Amino acid sequence: MESESMELKLMSCKDVRAFNFFQKLSVYALVSLVSHDPNKNLEPNQQQRTPTDREGDGDPEWNHEMRFDLHQLSVEDCDHVFIHFDLRHEGVMFGDKDIGEVHVPLKDLVEESHGVVRFVNYQVRNSEGKPNGVLSFSYKVNGKGKNNGTSCGSNITGFPIIHDHQQQYSHENEIHYPTLEEVHYPSLELLNHSGEPLFAPQEDHSYAPQAYHPPPDAYYAPPPPPPRRGHLQCYMGRLFILTHTNLEGVMVIMVRMLLSGMAGGSES
Repeated sequence: MESESMELKLMSCKDVRAFNFFQKLSVYALVSLVSHDPNKNLEPNQQQRTPTDREGDGDPEWNHEMRFDLHQLSVEDCDHVFIHFDLRHEGVMFGDKDIGEVHVPLKDLVEESHGVVRFVNYQVRNSEGKPNGVLSFSYKVNGKGKNNGTSCGSNITGFPIIHDHQQQYSHENEIHYPTLEEVHYPSLELLNHSGEPLFAPQEDHSYAPQAYHPPPDAYYAPPPPPPRRGHLQCYMGRLFILTHTNLEGVMVIMVRMLLSGMAGGSES
């Protein structure tokens, strides 16, 4: 007969926060069976330790296998026995510090095992009860459970945040969804008592806008010619040009304008 034991593999822990920004974590875990019944004393040597991960920092990995003896536990003991995970930082100068802990009821693991390996994740909480990481481990319970009549009860009290991926479901409980061929949609037409539709389709009398085409014989007058420039405009143009060359040329143009004005006045 297979001995009553539990094989546990502590794999990793994710998103563990350090005590300060500049500190790098070196995390190890203490795993033990504890009883909340003061009248029940468990056998010693039921506490095991993982190696210290000095490289993972806030995401330590161990993949450390453990084995716990369960033959001393009866059916009544499963209600108050827990598996305790204590995560600690291994300090060099100031000693070890507690990071967080996880309490898992033993009967939760026994009821869900059924002799196969399960993978579960549990929330790690620090001394103040705040979340500090997610602990991942696998386990298998041997020789204890419903198969040998030593069931630890049917009420599960543990709350893993992510269940394992080996749950088996029967095809009888599957939900059948209808296909597109089986779905019949109602008609949108409204019928009167005679069977004719109340709203007959109406013809569209709207017309699309047409492009404008001018007649072929249309005549358009040419634009008028530019006005002729007089003598004064010519002198002003030359004056504007000469202002950018020398001042003497400007004076010559002004004298010529005055003389031409006086000559024109005498002739009139």
